[in-house]
Amino acid sequence: MRPSLALSFVGLVCLAGLAAAQQPSQYQPKFRAGIDVVELDVSVLDKNRQPIHGLTADDFTIRENSKPQPIVAFKPVDIPEEAPAPETPWIRDVAPDVRRNDEVKDPRVFVIVMDDAMAVPEAWILASTRKIARQVIAKLGPSDLAAVTFTLAGADSQELTSDHARLLAAVDRFSSGFHDVMPTKGFEIAEEPHFLAPLRTLQAVAEALIAAPQSRKAIVYISSGVPVDYSEAAVRSLGANSSSVRGSGATTVSTTAMREMQIRLIDDMKEVFTQARLANINVYCIDSGGLDGLDSYLARKRVEARMTVNQWVPTYEDGNRYREFSQTMASNTGGLAVINTNDFAPGIAQMFRENGSYYAIGYQSTDVRRDGSYRRIEVKVNRPGAIVRAKSGYYAERTVNDQKAAVMAATKALPAQALAGALPSGDVPLQLAVTTFALPDPKVSAVAITLGVRQPADTASTDAGALDLVFTAFTTQQKQQATQSLHVKSAPAGPPSGGIAYEVVTRLDLPPGRYTLRVAAKRAGDGKGGSVYTDVDVPDFTQQVVALSGVVLTATPSPPNPAPGRLQDVVPVLPTSLREFASSDNVTAFFRVYERGKTGLAPGQLAIRILDQHGASVLDDQRPIAPDRFDATGTAEFSLALPTGRLPPGPYLLTIEAAVGKSSARRDVRFRIR
Repeated sequence: MRPSLALSFVGLVCLAGLAAAQQPSQYQPKFRAGIDVVELDVSVLDKNRQPIHGLTADDFTIRENSKPQPIVAFKPVDIPEEAPAPETPWIRDVAPDVRRNDEVKDPRVFVIVMDDAMAVPEAWILASTRKIARQVIAKLGPSDLAAVTFTLAGADSQELTSDHARLLAAVDRFSSGFHDVMPTKGFEIAEEPHFLAPLRTLQAVAEALIAAPQSRKAIVYISSGVPVDYSEAAVRSLGANSSSVRGSGATTVSTTAMREMQIRLIDDMKEVFTQARLANINVYCIDSGGLDGLDSYLARKRVEARMTVNQWVPTYEDGNRYREFSQTMASNTGGLAVINTNDFAPGIAQMFRENGSYYAIGYQSTDVRRDGSYRRIEVKVNRPGAIVRAKSGYYAERTVNDQKAAVMAATKALPAQALAGALPSGDVPLQLAVTTFALPDPKVSAVAITLGVRQPADTASTDAGALDLVFTAFTTQQKQQATQSLHVKSAPAGPPSGGIAYEVVTRLDLPPGRYTLRVAAKRAGDGKGGSVYTDVDVPDFTQQVVALSGVVLTATPSPPNPAPGRLQDVVPVLPTSLREFASSDNVTAFFRVYERGKTGLAPGQLAIRILDQHGASVLDDQRPIAPDRFDATGTAEFSLALPTGRLPPGPYLLTIEAAVGKSSARRDVRFRIR
């Protein structure tokens, strides 16, 4: 049985694609020397687990299958431990509503695994789990990507994003109620799914991240652990009886099933270690039970169980077995176990320190065969006592005669290849803005999509600049909800507006829910691909007393649009993905207010504010919304001209808030004046 969340996270990194088919991303250091290189990110720590700085390529020795390999590219990466504090909170707390695939360099990827399968129903331990996750999110840098995933509740997870608000919302969805150490229907029925779920999830996450070899990656496993019993598994090989080995007269609960389950747990642990080494992933285990939390809980449950159930159950052992699991998991993946403490901050800081300094190294393999074989990698550094961490190997590509390679070669004609990895591909620079609007059909809403394309100058107005595009929306369960394919010819020649050669507008109609929108592009001239992802929340406009559509910006001048009519049934304006403007630009914000009161239309209030980078208000417009402002469907349209001409250069936050009685809705849009 694979838990539902493991499957959800597999979708998170688009495992339907293959790593070998993905386009190179501009997120990682780029190694281009006219040859294929094997890319490694190598961390080097001293005996105190502090990063060793200042190494050069000459300090490293790389062997593939025991043979020395020539280093052809080398780059130290050092990320500050503490990001500079923003001048005002909104700069930190409000995420941009436009996603780009070419603006972040050297990202780290952190997957926060919150173990709801093994979370005991103890209020303070659950609160501690959320607190740890929030502390991790608070230390993420501006270039970092993170995901929040659970070991059972797959629909509540959050895919990779830099949006802290979405990550925190996922943390708040964490809950328990799954695991209680008091089985009533037999051991294998009550306990096995909960014990196996964390390992199967860690295995799926590690396996999925192999498809993203270009980034520094870590798993943050927040849990008291799993009571893996190595002695119980050994009983089977000894042919002994569990009670005789334990020297106890207590009866066992399905002893054979328990031994088999412990063997499965150990096998799953080994598989996690294997996948982590292949992807160069460190697993950091943080015990949210703290000093005595789990032990106190287990002691209480032991007493309760002996009063009601005449059975021995493995979870009634003391907490050392759980902590041993965390230590084993961390030590075998090069991570750190933060246990026996109620102060988690030092361990979290150490995790970021270890993952903030590494060396991006590229070597040219001397084995030119394309036989699909496994190549073992050894990396050494000429520093006594240094701890070196790098992926342990990779699988070579196969020739096109191989069936799998032939399938991959066939798919290269499709832009969907850019969706093969966990991170967006930036070989075709894209920027994506999405907004939602209510439709006459209450079962679905329109997701208005604006895609900005940045093209090389020599492809302007030529067939070489034409793009094949695929827009696909996935649910939180990774079900493909809607998709659309477009072929777009390059726009007429002319200077790019805001760096964008042209924009494409389209729409997808989706029922209420949370989605990930993935856009893939393939350029006709050179065959390069690009992709960009964003999260989309489609509200149920019918269930809110007052609701706001998304906010679209229009600008004059703006980039050309080869297909401007695709949104005309939804909005009367042509949106732009630009969020940086000159003071001479004419910029307008368009949005709708919806009122769905059961007792008829009521007067409302509209508040429009613009804050500068210091948090000072440069626009504060309060206006009433009379009932006759709405049409027969309860919809009111508004257009707001932004005062670009009187704003000095810098970042700004546009906030629109509509209120009717005690109900309100709010939208935020960041923009910049250059």
